[in-house]
Amino acid sequence: MKPRKLSLYLWIEVVVFGLFGVLLYSLTNVKETYQLLSAPFELLGKGLRTLSLSSTMGNAAAVVLFILICLLPILLYIPIVIKKRTLAKADAMVVVLCACLGVCLYYFINPSLMEGLFYQRVIGNKTEEIAKFTLSMLFYIFLAAYIMTRCLKDIKAEHQKQSILVKRLQRLLTILTFLYTPILTVSETMKMAEIMTRKVAEGKEMTKVCYAVIETFTMLPSACIILLFVSAIALVTQLKKEQYSKETVEAARQLSRVGETTVYVSLLCCIGVNLLQLVLAGKLSSVNFTFEVPILPLLIAYVSMLLANYFKTSNELYEDKQMII
Repeated sequence: MKPRKLSLYLWIEVVVFGLFGVLLYSLTNVKETYQLLSAPFELLGKGLRTLSLSSTMGNAAAVVLFILICLLPILLYIPIVIKKRTLAKADAMVVVLCACLGVCLYYFINPSLMEGLFYQRVIGNKTEEIAKFTLSMLFYIFLAAYIMTRCLKDIKAEHQKQSILVKRLQRLLTILTFLYTPILTVSETMKMAEIMTRKVAEGKEMTKVCYAVIETFTMLPSACIILLFVSAIALVTQLKKEQYSKETVEAARQLSRVGETTVYVSLLCCIGVNLLQLVLAGKLSSVNFTFEVPILPLLIAYVSMLLANYFKTSNELYEDKQMII
């Protein structure tokens, strides 16, 4: 996918999911970002519970649907096995995913059972809320572990050609970009909506503006990560076309520049947020001083510059070889 086309799709995604975040905050009980993780399980649980209590036939249908949903990871994986005709050790995690999905969904169908999962004196009256978040995270952790293990297996495969690896890397980066963007957009939209709808004492309206400015500075480094993804996809796209071209060298340098910019933005925003909270401490109901070191963007900047120098040297050697021939 071309960078311009990718950028257009990402802007459309930001607008669509921004509106979705506003509607989600306004029309549902989802008021916190972490509640988004358990929202799919909660909808499925409520639907199956309602269907089960409707009638005898409804109960039978709910049981069948429950089994099918639990077997969904295996059902989705069967076509891949038929196509590749190979099984890896990591594929055993599909069974674990099914079991984890079944346990999570069972508790969401019967939320009253969640009270026994935690010691209530420790977490107060938010037992069910914390249990929902914990169960959802458990499933997502197993899902992420399986995906990462499969990716590592593909990388370590010695028989894979470079073109296939580059194609898979491009696909992985594209998927991560299109997943990260809506998550960030919905999360930040809901935070802004919460700030704008927050009740404040008379004469304290400026407090909302202060919190909005602080949240904007906090969000900017995360937005720069999207630019890193886009630049990385552009580099991989050039590698797919021609490894020794000048465009590949420029794409690697561009990724390095974006990584460097992300480091500066992260550091400046961190300093700015802490200074703003210090200056506006009298107008804020709570302050949260933090310091984050942007190690990943810094590493990306260094590695990208090394790649740019490597591609430049390879390009020069390739051109000299072509002249000799």
